[in-house]
Amino acid sequence: MLPLLILGACTPPEPARYFYGVDLDALELNVSAKNMGIYPDDSVMFDSNNPFAQYPISEDLRWDITTHPNPVAGFYIWATFLTFIPIGENQFYVADKLQAIVDQSRAEPDELPFLDDLAGRAYTSVLTNFPDAVTYDATGTVATPLSTWTCQALMDRGDPLPPGWIMATGPEGELLCTNQPLEIE
Repeated sequence: MLPLLILGACTPPEPARYFYGVDLDALELNVSAKNMGIYPDDSVMFDSNNPFAQYPISEDLRWDITTHPNPVAGFYIWATFLTFIPIGENQFYVADKLQAIVDQSRAEPDELPFLDDLAGRAYTSVLTNFPDAVTYDATGTVATPLSTWTCQALMDRGDPLPPGWIMATGPEGELLCTNQPLEIE
């Protein structure tokens, strides 16, 4: 019986379900502008459904909300961060959450085509506005360029890469996406 208790104590906690009294499970997306969530648009800050627009949010909370099963919560927190800290990591996760909203049909059926287009434009924004963007591992010390993840997401969607961007095979056989000339040895 003791080993089961020990194992039970090691399971990670459930993602946050509430934020300042807002039920994140029931949060619905309200796209109020044609470029909401795409840099430099800041309309997400005026969206009455955005529970993060009026309260200070921490770096840790952003990652906690990212794991929430409702991607609408993740969209709102990343788009809010993008407004205050315009970097490619924030734009990438906005795109990722928009894609999840579409994939999970977390919006009205007639809104899904627009949201799908918005997700594609958000991914493209990573490459056009933040071409050198990176994200970090849990330690905050190991950087991973976002260009390859972004190009792969665009290709998975069937979208073209922005002009000048190509997918190539790196020196160790890995896929990489670049807008720089490749050196061939």
